[in-house]
Amino acid sequence: MAITIRDHATAPAPLAQQLSIDPALLDRPEAQAARQRGLLRAKHDALRAAEGLVGWARPLLIGVLIVSFLHLWHQIARIAPEGVPALPLPAWTHWLSAALLTISVDATALYLVATRSAAQYAKLGSQGREAVWFFYLLTAALNSLFVLSYTPGLPAAVQSITPALSLLGAILLGLLVPVSIAALERARQIADVARLSLLVEVETLRGLTESAIGTPTTPAHPASPSVMGATEPSGPILGGKPTRFTLDTVLSALRNANGPLRPQELRTQLGCGESTIHRLLQEGMTAGTITRTEPGAYQLQAHD
Repeated sequence: MAITIRDHATAPAPLAQQLSIDPALLDRPEAQAARQRGLLRAKHDALRAAEGLVGWARPLLIGVLIVSFLHLWHQIARIAPEGVPALPLPAWTHWLSAALLTISVDATALYLVATRSAAQYAKLGSQGREAVWFFYLLTAALNSLFVLSYTPGLPAAVQSITPALSLLGAILLGLLVPVSIAALERARQIADVARLSLLVEVETLRGLTESAIGTPTTPAHPASPSVMGATEPSGPILGGKPTRFTLDTVLSALRNANGPLRPQELRTQLGCGESTIHRLLQEGMTAGTITRTEPGAYQLQAHD
C-alpha cells in the first residue's frame, strides 16, 4: 500500500468553508432581498413566540394565586374565638395545593428563562436574573433533600446536612408565592415589551420587502443587447425576437394557478426577468387586479 502525503495547500477545504456562501454573491441585489425576507420570517417567528409567552403568564399567575389562597385560608381560618368550631379543610385541598405548588416551581422557572431569551432577542438586555437564581436554588435544595433522604448507604457526615437542607427548603417554599407573583408579573411585562418591539421590526421589514417589489433591480451580469435584445434581457427568444411581457400575461398565469404564486414561480412559468415581474406585479396592485395574500405571494383580486 502506498502512502500519499498531501500538501496542506492542496488539502480540501473544511466542511464549514465548503458550505459557506461566497461573499461576492452577498453583494448582489437578489441576496439583499433574500436576506430581508429571511429577517422578516425570523422576526415573525420570534413575534409569535413572544405572543405565546404573554398568553402563558396569566394561567401560571392564577395557579400561584390559588396556592396562596389555600395556604392563607388554612391559616386565617384557625384565628377564631373559642366558641367557633374549627373549619377542617377537605383532604383534596392539601393535595391540590401541593400539586399546584410543585408545578409552579418548575413552570415559573422555565417561563422566566424563556422570557429572558425573548428579551435578549428583542435587544432588551438581560432581565429577571435574580428571580431565576431563586428558583434554581429552590429546585436544587428540594431535589438534593429527596436524594439524600432516600439514597441508602450514605455516610453519616453526608446525612447530617439533611436538616439544614430541610430548613432551607422550608424557607424558600415560604418565599415562593410572593417571589413567583412578582417575578411572573414582571416577566409578563418584559414579554409584552418584547412583543411590541418585535411587532415594530416585523412591520418595518414587511414594508421594506413590499417596497422592494416596486423597485426594479439591475442584473449583476446584463446580457449583451446583440444576443438577448433590449426589450427583456432575461426572457426567452422566440423566432429570433425578444418576448414582451404585459400585465395580461401575469393575470393569465395567476388565473390558471391553483393558488397564490410567488414572483420566483411566475418568473419560472413566464421566463421573464426579476425586474419585469416585480414591475408587472406592482402595476397589478396599483390597478386593483392583483392582491398580496402573504409575504411574497400574490393572487387575483376578488371582486364582489
